[in-house]
Amino acid sequence: NTMGADMDETLRGVNGLMVNFGLSAQDAMDLMVSGTQNGLDKTHELGDNMAEYSQLWSQMGYSADETFGMLQNGLDAGAYNLDKVNDLVKEMGISLTDGRFEQNMDMFSESTRKAFEEWKNGGGTQKDVINSMIQDFSNMDGQYDQLNKASTIWSALGEDNAMKVVQSLTDVNHTFDDVS
Repeated sequence: NTMGADMDETLRGVNGLMVNFGLSAQDAMDLMVSGTQNGLDKTHELGDNMAEYSQLWSQMGYSADETFGMLQNGLDAGAYNLDKVNDLVKEMGISLTDGRFEQNMDMFSESTRKAFEEWKNGGGTQKDVINSMIQDFSNMDGQYDQLNKASTIWSALGEDNAMKVVQSLTDVNHTFDDVS
């Protein structure tokens, strides 16, 4: 009641953090409380989003702290809500597995192509590829080039999310490193 959060949704989110990131119940609840205190639950969807997307973030190679930091960065950069940030990251991962990235990887740097090949061959993570891709977007000249490539790789989600939201996802902050 203190935070105005739906306890059922919060507990589903806590469970997602425990199952998918291996957090204790206390650490997961501390992270949810810290996220709420930092504005991540402003649209009352933090618990639901953690229940739905924590498995995705974990499989991609992100820690729970990094996940919350990236969600914070996305909101701070202007994302409408957490679902927009989560859907964008989900689409980034899908683009690596459905062939869109591989068909268009010549648009990206050698280091991004190398990260993709390492991940594809079992030696890296999707996180490594995504971080490199986003860094490439930060280094591109002009918004047209950025938006054209983003929409090619990530369909409409590349268009829905302002490039500053996309670019914010590499700059993982440390707000959630020690929340106990």
